[in-house]
Amino acid sequence: MDSTNGEVKTKKTQRFLTILFFVLLMLWAYVAFSGGSNPSSSLPSDNKYVANKYSTSVYFNQVIGVYEDVTNSMEARNLLQSYQQYWTNKDVTELAKHTLIIEKSYERVKAIVPPEDLILIHQEVLQAFELFRDSMPIYRRAIDKHDSKLYDQSMNMILEASDKLDKIVDKFE
Repeated sequence: MDSTNGEVKTKKTQRFLTILFFVLLMLWAYVAFSGGSNPSSSLPSDNKYVANKYSTSVYFNQVIGVYEDVTNSMEARNLLQSYQQYWTNKDVTELAKHTLIIEKSYERVKAIVPPEDLILIHQEVLQAFELFRDSMPIYRRAIDKHDSKLYDQSMNMILEASDKLDKIVDKFE
């Protein structure tokens, strides 16, 4: 099982968090300095959302909280996997814990109530977290069976989920 997939995923995760942090920082600055009023449409003609609402910030802060847990568990999973041949029972338990955190992230995001203008975005966010959820049983089977095909399938799902989240962030000004 190739560690470069984990490194690529970690870089994509870091990129996503950086972009999302920047979007939220800009949103906060806009709200703080302009009062947050914008008479223009919330969906300009170039299909970019104007991230100028407090409710947008609250929503994405909730999503980021879940995504940070996913990212931390992915990093822990990568570390554990790097010395798989020397695992103890504690390591196996720790790996299972982190895969369950990732898998349960979908339910946590599903429980977030988005503002009305972000309902469609929320559906896209859910699709990304659904991929995280669905990748973990495949990943666990890959580890149990030492199956590189299943491992690659699960890693591709994780990368696809990260890509989806990157595209969502790109929709916001």
